[in-house]
Amino acid sequence: MYKQFGDELLYASSDDPDVSIFAARRAEDDAITIMIVNLSPEEKRKPLVLEDGPRTERAEVWLFDADHNAERIGSEGVSNGGDLILPPQSISLHIYP
Repeated sequence: MYKQFGDELLYASSDDPDVSIFAARRAEDDAITIMIVNLSPEEKRKPLVLEDGPRTERAEVWLFDADHNAERIGSEGVSNGGDLILPPQSISLHIYP
């Protein structure tokens, strides 16, 4: 998943001590990548707010958790300000083209 993360870091923050978020832009395709770590043993629902808004509301989603070994699980539509569902003790990567 880290190989797909961008090389130009962007500002990202979380108000939850169990949830960390990191964002970057990939130079090769200008995609915005967002990596979210949920350390909680419980599922979390958190709003995703992008300052300039995504170019698209659909993101390619990758997941690493107890049931997924850093694999693509499809795409997800989340409008700016909409909730992301974060599985317990997981790392998810959202790629916005």
